[in-house]
Amino acid sequence: MPAKYLFYKNPHSPGQKEEEDGVLHARIVEGQVLRFEKLCERIADRSSFNEGEVKGMMSLFKEELVRSLKDGDPVEIEGIGLFYPTAKCPPIRNPKEIRAESIHFSKVAFRACKELKKEMSSMHFERATDYRKPDAYTPDVTLYSSDMAVPGEELSNPQD
Repeated sequence: MPAKYLFYKNPHSPGQKEEEDGVLHARIVEGQVLRFEKLCERIADRSSFNEGEVKGMMSLFKEELVRSLKDGDPVEIEGIGLFYPTAKCPPIRNPKEIRAESIHFSKVAFRACKELKKEMSSMHFERATDYRKPDAYTPDVTLYSSDMAVPGEELSNPQD
């Protein structure tokens, strides 16, 4: 099944006039999220493990992933990529000004490996027709406010 996308206008660059048409970019619109239960069900259907065993293995996988990340160690999953923790701290000028208590977890970052990127390069796309976001670019729909002229209609002066 192909991924759905829509076009969105890029923000105007500093030298570009507001009335000029901007450049468009494609953005994948959200599909259905593959939840843990469904993922375990799919894996069980394709393997000799039952769904309960798959859930148990996936839970252990998550625990070990979290343990390694908490220790500051990146986790590489062959064929998928690298997960690694990032940290943040308040702005400082001198490293002596900050203590370990001031440094906090920021996020888990992910970097896809070459094999995953190669497999994803054959991804198919289809323009979304049933998905609308307020800022999506729709060239065939033009909205007019009540005080704007509609093409093909005579302008009337309300004071006549």
